[in-house]
Amino acid sequence: MTRLNTLLLLSDVTDNSFCHEALSAEFVIRRGAAPGAVQLDPGETPPDLVVIETQGDSPDAVTLLRSVNPPSRVRPVPIIVVTAKPSPEIEAHLLAAGADDVLPVAVDAAVLKARVRRCLERDVTAVDSKRFADYRALIRQLAISFISTYADEVEPEVNAALEMTGRFLHADRAYIFVYDHPARVTSNTHEWCASGVAPQIESLQGVPMDAVPEWVAPHSQGRSLVIESVPELPAGNLRDILVPQGINSLIAVPLMDGEHCRGFVGIDVVGRDQKFGVEEHEMLLFFAELLVSVNQRRRVDATLKKLSLAVEQSSEAIIITDVSGSIEYVNDTFIRQTGFERNDVLGNTPSVLASGKTSLQTYQQMWGTLRSGKAWKGQFLNRHKQGHEYYVFSIITPLSNAKKEITHFVAVNEDITEKKRVGQELDRHRHQLEELVLQRTADLQFAKEAAEQASRAKSEFLANMSHELRTPLNSVLGMSEVLQMGDVYGTVNERQFNALEQIRESGQHLLKLISEILDLSRIEAGKLTLDLQPMDVSQTAISALRLMEPTAQAKNIQLDYRQSLGLQGVSILADEQRVRQILFNLLSNAIKFTQPGGSVSLQLQRDLTAQRVSLAVSDTGEGIPLESQSQLFQPFTQFETSTTKRHAGSGLGLSIVKRLMDMHGGEVTVHSVIGEGSVFTVHFPLVE
Repeated sequence: MTRLNTLLLLSDVTDNSFCHEALSAEFVIRRGAAPGAVQLDPGETPPDLVVIETQGDSPDAVTLLRSVNPPSRVRPVPIIVVTAKPSPEIEAHLLAAGADDVLPVAVDAAVLKARVRRCLERDVTAVDSKRFADYRALIRQLAISFISTYADEVEPEVNAALEMTGRFLHADRAYIFVYDHPARVTSNTHEWCASGVAPQIESLQGVPMDAVPEWVAPHSQGRSLVIESVPELPAGNLRDILVPQGINSLIAVPLMDGEHCRGFVGIDVVGRDQKFGVEEHEMLLFFAELLVSVNQRRRVDATLKKLSLAVEQSSEAIIITDVSGSIEYVNDTFIRQTGFERNDVLGNTPSVLASGKTSLQTYQQMWGTLRSGKAWKGQFLNRHKQGHEYYVFSIITPLSNAKKEITHFVAVNEDITEKKRVGQELDRHRHQLEELVLQRTADLQFAKEAAEQASRAKSEFLANMSHELRTPLNSVLGMSEVLQMGDVYGTVNERQFNALEQIRESGQHLLKLISEILDLSRIEAGKLTLDLQPMDVSQTAISALRLMEPTAQAKNIQLDYRQSLGLQGVSILADEQRVRQILFNLLSNAIKFTQPGGSVSLQLQRDLTAQRVSLAVSDTGEGIPLESQSQLFQPFTQFETSTTKRHAGSGLGLSIVKRLMDMHGGEVTVHSVIGEGSVFTVHFPLVE
């Protein structure tokens, strides 16, 4: 009857032990104490193998490993560790401490049984035992070498480990390749060659990955490539690459970083075929894991170095304290900012910086926020070691461990003293500017009121003076007309009649000017009121046109009136007298600036979209320059200069038209083209 092997199971899992369930059907299980120091009874038959199952950290298992196989034990008991926290570094620690194999708790039960059987088989003969002891010693040496070396100084250790691996496995060449997936090439980075074997590293740079898919594909899937006879490979790129190197057999294990293959580590045998056993494969697998771990450490170290430089070279002062507030770290900026050396503050609290002028409420709010696990932002007024005070804007963040317990606080302090000084200076200037603006506004308001008062006084003066001037002027006009009639003072001759006519025309012109000044002054003084009544705009337009016929006929100018269909009887709300005045001004201007033989027209139209009625006075005169059109509605403005003026006028007519249209809630527009004429249009709101 075959003897069942006895296993000693040391587990910190009290119920439903994975190892016990997986192994109890095939092996005799002895349960031992939970991981910790244990001594095997010398009088007792030792177990064939010890299985340590642990949910805890590796130091507990390491202690147990060393106690199971003390130096006094002649024949060490094989040990397998099944851990809940597997990683290349933990595996290296355990192997260095004497474990024969390390597996994760999540391993398949069949795999666990196979690994147990393999450990038991390794102890069958003295030869195998000696080779396996050497194998363990080499792995232990590699693990210790990598663990005790900084990641950025590991290059010599990689080369040494490559040589040790090649020699132990009786290989002729050992090497490491990396895959550059974006460039789709692979390159040889490290190589060891036995005596008499030619190096190949220089010729194996930038090898296209697509040229050897049968090599790359298994690695991408996490599988090793084993070729026991290169000469027997079918013709192709892979055989063409390997044969010139004299390779007979090889094994290449992928460097798996999670699910990504970063490269591979392998060994070649030159001049002879070789079958690779479990030890060779497992040793390369372990070596690959160590290399991946080193690369990960390099990346972590590079990141930590960047973070360290960022903290050390930061332009802000950085302080790290423990949970009680005791300072553990300060950067160089802190020293420059505060004047304190590191020895002055390490072990103390940040209260050494306090000026006593930051409110107690600020500190209470800070601690309340930090103890709730949230970051806090605020200002402190601190005191420099030299005695002067300075302001800092501080951002303090709590740091928590995996159990969400706050372990440290990190403060980033920016010196804002100069910013506050500049801000206060800007506030002072802003207040001064506000006061200046208020004063200038008051001055301008006073000046505006004074100007308005002067304008009203001027308008009242002009209105009074216009009345005073118009009274004697009417007498002059009346007397000249009586003299022209000849009924009262006798008949006058032609010369006398012409003189009286000149007096009458000049008087009429002066009277018209005085009337316009009077109207403008009344409008500006706010004394002109409109008598707004519904009125028939078409009748008013026709009447105004008829009154202007004698003037037009005297210059041989044709008058024309047009209106759109349906406008007969259309009403607007307006002062009829002022509408007539508006039309008289526009028509008289049109006749005045039109050459004999020309035409002037008045057109009435309605814009239903804008709800307004428009009266357009157009002429065939000389036109108005574009640059002069914007000034037409200013008082006393004409586009003719004093040296070229050919038409009499005060320049008040259009100004009065503009103001009267504003009072009616309408508008006046002008369109003029030099050499073609002008169109002045007044728009009145349509009565609903």
